[in-house]
Amino acid sequence: MIEEEYARLAGQVAFLVGYYDYRGSVPVELLQVALNDGDVRQAVKDHAKAEGT
Repeated sequence: MIEEEYARLAGQVAFLVGYYDYRGSVPVELLQVALNDGDVRQAVKDHAKAEGT
């Protein structure tokens, strides 16, 4: 159980690191999604749609 949670969190962090590398920053909203056990990948898609990119 704990190993699965760590693996999920590591995946979220790795995705955000890649996003930071690509965009140069990570919006606070995406960090909040990650901390609240949300789907970061979907949040990035929603954020990009809202920004019009």
